[in-house]
This record gives sequence, structure tokens and C-alpha cells, in this order.
Amino acid sequence: MPPYFSIIIPMYNRERFIARAINSCLQQDFEDFEIIVVDDCSTDASAKIVQNINDPRIILIRHNVNQERLIARNTGARASKGDWIIWFDSDDELLPNALTIIKQRISELPSDVMAMRFMCRLDSGLISPAPPYSDEILDYEGYICWIESHYGKWSESLPVVNKETIRSVLFPEDPWYTSETQYHLDVASKYRIKTCTDVVRLYHLDAYNNTWNPNIKKMLLAAPAFANRMEHILTVHGQSIIKWAPRTYKIWFSGMLTQLLLSGQRWKSLRFFLKALRSNNISLRILIIMILGIIHHRLLAYAKTTGFRNTPFRS
Repeated sequence: MPPYFSIIIPMYNRERFIARAINSCLQQDFEDFEIIVVDDCSTDASAKIVQNINDPRIILIRHNVNQERLIARNTGARASKGDWIIWFDSDDELLPNALTIIKQRISELPSDVMAMRFMCRLDSGLISPAPPYSDEILDYEGYICWIESHYGKWSESLPVVNKETIRSVLFPEDPWYTSETQYHLDVASKYRIKTCTDVVRLYHLDAYNNTWNPNIKKMLLAAPAFANRMEHILTVHGQSIIKWAPRTYKIWFSGMLTQLLLSGQRWKSLRFFLKALRSNNISLRILIIMILGIIHHRLLAYAKTTGFRNTPFRS
């Protein structure tokens, strides 16, 4: 019999935290699950620590080269056998009874709901998302409206999806693209999402990901991938975002211009800028981004790392 849950944990250099994450799963009172740890070519003792935890429900998959967290999640999803997939992080914990609670909520779902979101507690004591979820089912419009109401606020959650969803939606497979936004929008466009008020995840800040730390070299290397994905998101979902989340659209549009300029695509960014100018959709922020980027992409990168930051996407 396949397990009920597949808990997917991407891992890179987490020797200090991975045992904590795995043990929080093994200590659950609901035991019908597998844990798939995808080691993304760690250079520390992370993989050895996983191998030393003696439980047949743990599966370790190792990448030969580092491909980043989202591709590692896809690797785990493709190897999974469970009916429901839990996207989990290598430095966090499931709270006691989390799996029992999740299973109970799944049993209450209408048959056409294939995705769920649960709340989490930060190790500071704060609850996320803030404002908290309501116990409701979101369609595509509802999800985009939720993004608008929560943009710039704590929005960490625990996503759970039916195994069937990975047939049509996986994370983008670009090692430089680290945002989950495209995935969650694509899921919302195809499936209804149940949001739950249960707090089931402990979100730790002691291993805060270096993805968001200022690093000009890494920023410039990642810019083409972010520019491509952000353009894709605004092409596929843009009209819906304009309609239901206009403030978010302006922020994401300025993010796309930033990434185009950082990747040296001045003419393409100028075309988008002129299109926005004709529709009277230009802010002072966008104007400053264009001026800095046209002068030199490294000047814009420096501005981002010294305070004028435009974090591309958080959902």
C-alpha cells in the first residue's frame, strides 16, 4: 500500500537542522507517511546525518550537482508514492499532531479541492500568515485577491497538494530561479485551494536562507532567470492580476523591469516601460529603476543591495 503522505524535504548544507526537521515528522502520532529528502549536492555532513537516522520511511535522493531548492522539490515529487504531498523545509518542524490534523481536514474536503494551505508559527511566536487564514475555499480570483491583501506581510504557510496535481503543475526548473510564486499561481489557476486556520508548522529563522542576502554577483547571475519567469507570470496571469490585485501588479511589473535591466536587456525593458507609460501605469520607483538600469546594470544592482531593494516575489 502506498503511504498517505509524502513529505518532500529539499536539503543543502543543513547538517545543523535536518535531524530536527526529520524527527519532528517521525514523532507524529499519524505514521502513514514517507519522508523524501533530496540532498542538493551538500558539501557538509547533511546526507550522512540523514543516512544515520534508522527509519524505513526515510528515502534519501542525492543530486550530482547543485540545482537549487525548487528543482529538488520536483525530484522528490516525481519519486513520491503518497496520495498527498507536503512541501516541507529542511530547517523547520512539524508541530505535534500536525499530520493527524491535516488528514482530518483532507477528509472534510469537497472532491474537487486538490490543494490546501495551513498556518505556521514563527519561532519568535508570531503566527503566519498575518492576517490569518479564514477557513474557506479559494478559487483563482480569490487566491489573487488574497495575494493583494497580504503583499509585504508575513505569508509563510504549509502547502499540501494532492499527488494528481503534479501531473500538470511542478516548480519551474531553472537553477537560478528560487521564487515559488509561479508554482502557486499555476496551482490556483487549475485547482481550488482550501485555507485552514490550523497551525501545524514551526517556522525557524535560525537558518535564514542566504537567497535574500545582498550579493551583487549572484544577483546578476540570477537576473536572466528571474526576468524570464517574471515576464512569463505577467504574460500568463497579468490580466487577472491587474483586475484583482492592481497594487501587486505594479510591484511585480517594477520587479520584472529590474530583472530585465540587471540582465542587460535594456531595449526590452524600455519597450515594457513605454507600454506602461502609455497606460499611465508608471510610478516614481519604476522611473528610478529605469534611470539607474539604463546608466549601468551594476549601478542598479548596487542600489538594490544598499537599501533600494525590490524583492522579486513572495507569495
